[in-house]
Order: sequence, then structure tokens, then C-alpha cells
Amino acid sequence: MESRELPIYAMLIGKDGPRLAGAAHDAASPSDAGDQITIRAGNNSLSILAYELSWRLGRPVVDETGVQWSGKLALNWNDAAGPTVWTAIQEQLGLKLEPAKGTVPVLLIDHADAPSPN
Repeated sequence: MESRELPIYAMLIGKDGPRLAGAAHDAASPSDAGDQITIRAGNNSLSILAYELSWRLGRPVVDETGVQWSGKLALNWNDAAGPTVWTAIQEQLGLKLEPAKGTVPVLLIDHADAPSPN
């Protein structure tokens, strides 16, 4: 493993402040639907949100809000028909994503051989 400075998205508090209390959803576990993220209550809710957004956006998302939230979260979007994930995170959660640079762990492979025939 090696650390490199790469493009990330910083998850920050939006200009009107977080609206996490209104973001509760009745689902009990994270959803893997492409247009919805639902997270059950727990002390790491915003960290899980950042993780879920990371793989959907193809770039690491780092929680830089400083907010400790233990409630449920739900984020719904539809990039084809609106709202986009960028709009949804602002309108539904009061957060925003900004492009930035950050230190990211990278797996380095020094050498690989073709498998031997059996």
C-alpha cells in the first residue's frame, strides 16, 4: 500500500447548514440501487454515506463536515430525469460535494506472473 495525492470529492456542509433530521427513511439497511442510498441509524452514518457515494461517483468521497450523526439517512436521485446526485445531496441533506485533492491509499502491484499450466 502507498499513499498518493489524487482527486477526491470533499463532502462539506452546504450554505444553509445540514438538514439531516429530515433525511430519515424507514428502510433498515443500505440500498444498492443506483439512484438511492439508505443508511440505518448508527454513529457512522456520514462515513457510510461517503463510502456509498465513493463507489457510485468513481472517486473517493471524504467526510469533512465535522458532523456526528447517528440517525437514518436517505438520498434519492435520478441523473437521467433529475434531480442529479449533486442537487439531491444539497436539497435533501444540506451537504455538498466539492472536487479536491486528498491523500488516498493505493494498492501497488510490483510483479505478476501468468499462472502455470496444470
